[in-house]
Amino acid sequence: MVMGARILLAALAVVVVGCAAPNESLSITPSSRATFSGTRTEYAQAMVACLQKKGIAARFNVDDGGVPGVAMQSSGHAQNQQNLAVYDECAAELPAQPDATTDADFKVMYQHLVDQTSCVQQAGYDTPQVPSWQSFLEDAHAKNIDWDPTILVPVASRDSVRKSCIDQDRWW
Repeated sequence: MVMGARILLAALAVVVVGCAAPNESLSITPSSRATFSGTRTEYAQAMVACLQKKGIAARFNVDDGGVPGVAMQSSGHAQNQQNLAVYDECAAELPAQPDATTDADFKVMYQHLVDQTSCVQQAGYDTPQVPSWQSFLEDAHAKNIDWDPTILVPVASRDSVRKSCIDQDRWW
């Protein structure tokens, strides 16, 4: 799976920004829902604030690879289910996470992956061959991006390389 795709998937597993006020009525349809305009860190922090406001023990967390996210305490299956339900409520209340959909978005993603590839190589590791822009774009439109510049890095070093070569705060 591509790092860009991992970033998007991580963002989905991660968090959101800004919680609606308790008396504020939100009527957002998918076609009119605002898109979040901050960083992934800000999105995670907003999700934490929303979860805490709703009584969930949540905290902002950055994993070993530098990915910002949300950590929620749980005492078992029932608590996990409650946490996920409240997480979904907050996700519905917050602006939608950005999603790469246009050729311009995919160009930004492609350039980030090219830059990451260069960084991984400068760190002394082999990388997969960089696909052509056209090939990448075709894969992106097919939702089949399979390019991870760190895939050939030994597992023991991968988190460290990702942390130094990949800006996990970018959406794509």
